[in-house]
Amino acid sequence: LAEGAYEKLDRNGDGKIGYIMLRADLDNPEANGRTTYSIQEANRLLVENNKPELQIVGTELMASWSTARAKELFDAVVANKEQFDQVDFVFANNDDMAIGAIQSLNTVGFNTKGGENYIPVLGVDATAVAQSFIKDGQMSGSILQDGVAMAKSLAAFINNTALGNSFTHNTDYVYETGVNKVRIPYAKYIG
Repeated sequence: LAEGAYEKLDRNGDGKIGYIMLRADLDNPEANGRTTYSIQEANRLLVENNKPELQIVGTELMASWSTARAKELFDAVVANKEQFDQVDFVFANNDDMAIGAIQSLNTVGFNTKGGENYIPVLGVDATAVAQSFIKDGQMSGSILQDGVAMAKSLAAFINNTALGNSFTHNTDYVYETGVNKVRIPYAKYIG
């Protein structure tokens, strides 16, 4: 973390980074991974910098991949001043839900174009709409699934299977048997 970054995130100065998680649904493996690993990685960075871990504000908000639902749920957070004052960060399982949170934040003067009041909001997919929100300074960033890397891995798996080898033969890919996956790294998009 850059010098002073933690203190800047802690809007109310309580020594904690409170976050809201906008979740898609409980049965979706992508949503589960995005939820788990975003918090895990953020906490890793905080601990490395001798800072307290993130603390969820309330409960996860089930927004079903929807901008409108995310806005509706976040409107309720914004309306509860005591809860809203604890929110320092917003994670969303996709960009649509992140944009719903930003729309809600805009109604109370946060995350507006060129505005001073700001709560970092992160999404996933790096959609064109999210990229414009990032460019305008309303959204902090997004995560882009690396389509080229995915295609290369599929080509390697097909080739290996055709030759009678294991999927990951002569590759750097790791097959995770517990979840039956090969994870392809995402790429940051911050504009």
